[in-house]
Amino acid sequence: MGTASFHRIVSRLTEDQTPRVWSLLVTVFGELAQDKGAQISGLMLRHMRDHIGVKPEAMRVALHRLRKDGWIENERTGRTSAHHLTDWGRTQSAAASPRIYSRGATATRAWLIISDPSQSQPQGRACGVWVSSNLRIATTPPKDTASFVAVLDDAAHIPAWMKNKVCSLQTRTASKAFFETLKQVREELAGADPLSTIEHAVLRVLLVHAWRRIILKAPELPDCVFPEDWYGPQCRALMADLFDHFPKLHLSDLQNAVENAP
Repeated sequence: MGTASFHRIVSRLTEDQTPRVWSLLVTVFGELAQDKGAQISGLMLRHMRDHIGVKPEAMRVALHRLRKDGWIENERTGRTSAHHLTDWGRTQSAAASPRIYSRGATATRAWLIISDPSQSQPQGRACGVWVSSNLRIATTPPKDTASFVAVLDDAAHIPAWMKNKVCSLQTRTASKAFFETLKQVREELAGADPLSTIEHAVLRVLLVHAWRRIILKAPELPDCVFPEDWYGPQCRALMADLFDHFPKLHLSDLQNAVENAP
């Protein structure tokens, strides 16, 4: 693939900004080395770093932080090093993966729950999204019998004011911008030469990273409860199309590519 074309794609996916390297590395390990025993070599990280435009010092600081925070461990053999997710890191990565890689919404049903305002309200992510002080939308109905519950599905009429409470305007705006970016990336790829193995891996990492930053800020609810300006379904469709053309690489193939790269 021509250098200019690849750099334009990187520029679009990073919005001409250097990504937060700690967060980017979480994406790299989740994409390439989520399986138990999988390791990413220092050489591989250097090649990916250079393709994305990350400074060596920023990479070293981010790796140190990931080790300190319990995400990764590293092993050295002579002058070479390799990094792998800890058990805790794999658990965190695996928990987020269905939402990131799914071709459809990971939640298909939701309930509208009205609780007694005189009672203390439940807390935590499982409670769903609070529309008001005693009105929430969740993917599981409450166990108590003191709440009013109604099923929300594709046939339900959900007013716009309620949908707008589900997802922040900032996240919705980001989803629309990413949808436009995905269309530009697809057009750029259609007229370009084939990607090298390393470019292929970098493309997937940057796609996943950009989408991860949006989808994990949105609640895990069915598409029917989101407002009209949420572009989650459109983004998932284009992500699926790109991933069909650029399937996940085997770590060994990528390692061979970086070892034989000029």
